[in-house]
Parts: sequence; C-alpha cells; structure tokens
Amino acid sequence: MTQHKPSGRLLIVTYHYVREQGGVYPGIHPVSARELSIHINKLKQKYYPASIEQISDFILGKAPLEQDSFLITFDDGLQDHYKNTRHVLNEHNISSVFFVPTLAYATGVAPAVHKIHWLRANTSPDEFTTLLNETLPGQWSNLRLTKNDQIKASKMHINDNFKTQVLKFSLNFIIPHDIVNKTMSQIFIKKNINEKVFCRNTFMDAKQIYALEEDGHIVILPKINTQ
Repeated sequence: MTQHKPSGRLLIVTYHYVREQGGVYPGIHPVSARELSIHINKLKQKYYPASIEQISDFILGKAPLEQDSFLITFDDGLQDHYKNTRHVLNEHNISSVFFVPTLAYATGVAPAVHKIHWLRANTSPDEFTTLLNETLPGQWSNLRLTKNDQIKASKMHINDNFKTQVLKFSLNFIIPHDIVNKTMSQIFIKKNINEKVFCRNTFMDAKQIYALEEDGHIVILPKINTQ
C-alpha cells in the first residue's frame, strides 16, 4: 500500500491598495510599503515563502508542500503594485501573483469600485451622498433598505457606521452595476475628473506589467472584450 506524505498547508494573503495614505476621507484603506514588509516578516516567522513553481505543483496535485507555506497576491493591477510593492518583494526575494483587470487600460473607463473608492476618499461623506442622489436615476435615488437588507449590511460592513453600511450595501448589491458605473462616471464629469487620465494614473501600463513578469511574478490577465 502506497503511503502519501502529508502536505503542508497554503495560506494566501491578498492585498489591494499599497500606499502611504488613501485620501482625506475614509474611502481607501491602504497599507504602506513599510507595513507590507512588516507583514511579510511576520508571515516568514510561521510560514515558508514557497516558490511559484512549488505552489503550482501543489495546487495541480503534482507534489505536496514540504511545510506550511504562504503566497501573496495583489488585486486590481494598480500603480501601487509597481511603484510601492515591487521593491518590497525583491527585498524579500519572494514571488507573487498579480490579478490585473485590463478594461481600464483598453477603454479608458475605470471599474466602478475604484471610482467609488477615489470619490469617497476625496469627497466629504455629505457631498458624496448629495452627488450620488442627484445623479442616480429616480428609482435609485435616496434609496432605503429593507430591515432584512439593513441586517445584512450591518453584518457585512461591521467597521462602518449605519449610513456607510447602507451606502456600501446599496452600491454593491442593490443598484444594478451598469447604473452604478455610469453614475460614478457622471460624478467624475461633475467634479472635472478626466476618467482616461484617472485610469492612466491608477492602473499599471503594459511596460510595468511586463517588468513584474520579468521579476518572476505571475500576472493573470483576463481576455478583453470591448464589444
């Protein structure tokens, strides 16, 4: 009877914004490059920084991990990841996985979530709510959640006050995504923000993405369909 050697476990830790500060208001909650480095040091105390090849073999069932290991991933293809995380990863000699959405790069239209984050980080809560209700189509303006949805919102956004819980839940789960996206773009226009320039300043370009690959990182790019 063949005995299989027990495998170590894999911990995956995901980051989004890596910058010194998110904005004047609490719309973006980043970690700094220094904090990221501290987190990696803490992870190394308990887990092994497995290589991309070792993790790939483990996930595909080709080989077990020799010990409990960790993998760091980065979502959203942000400039933060090239400017603020690349040198940290190089200093620690670890490889990561970057999930890079390409619609902003291809079309100059940012994902709704990033427009929301930026607006909430750079606009007072009262002004943002006013702009939102002025811009949303009538049936979605001044939306009120049912008691059941209020409970869901409170459980999902435990670190926010009630008004913010309602706002986030409404934008994420109640108002249709295409309406949210168009509304945020319209608010950008009202605030004289050029969305194409916003995309260039917020997301990595092709040269930066290739540089990460040359460093040995894995970059996951979705297929682009602009039709």
